[in-house]
Amino acid sequence: KLEFRIKSMIISDHSQKLKYHVSQVSKNDRLERRIGEDGMESLVLFDHDGGFPDDYMALALLLRIPKVKLLGVVITPGDCYTEAAQIASEKLVRLLAPEYCDQIPIGISDIFSPNPFPDAWRKTSYRFDKIIDKVFQNQPPMKTKTEHLAGIDLMKTALLTASQPVTILVTGPLSSVA
Repeated sequence: KLEFRIKSMIISDHSQKLKYHVSQVSKNDRLERRIGEDGMESLVLFDHDGGFPDDYMALALLLRIPKVKLLGVVITPGDCYTEAAQIASEKLVRLLAPEYCDQIPIGISDIFSPNPFPDAWRKTSYRFDKIIDKVFQNQPPMKTKTEHLAGIDLMKTALLTASQPVTILVTGPLSSVA
C-alpha cells in the first residue's frame, strides 16, 4: 500500500514496515546526507519512462533516502513525452534536494521503446508538471534547464567515472540500458 500527499509526501511500504517522509525543502533548509554504515553512500543512476505517479514517487524516495547519492536521471521514451518528463523530474529534484539539484543531471534517451504507450497515457507527464506548479503556485516560478543532455552519454559518464559500483534503477523499459 502506498500513500501519497503533496507538499508533505508520505510514502510507505506497509509490507516491509518501511516509511519515508518526504517534505518540501526550501532553499534555506540544509539537506543532510548521512553516510551508510560502511562509510560509503550507495551510488544510484535512475532510469524512468515518466509514468505518473510511480516514477516520480520513486524519484522522490531516491532524493530523500539519506545514504543514496543520485548520480543522474535518464528518461526513456515509452510512457511519457520526454521533454515534459524531464522538466517535471527537474522540478521535483529542485523541490526535494535544492542543494544538490545542479549536481544531478537529467538526460533524455534517444532510444525509443518498441511499443510506446498510447498518446493519452503519455500525456500524464504534462499532468505531473502542472501538479507541481499548482501546489507551489505562491512561490516564484522554477527555472529549469533548457538543454537536453543525451541520456546514453549521461549513463556512460556516470558509470565510467564512479568511484564505486553503481546501482542502475530502471522503472521503465530497459531500452537505454540494453
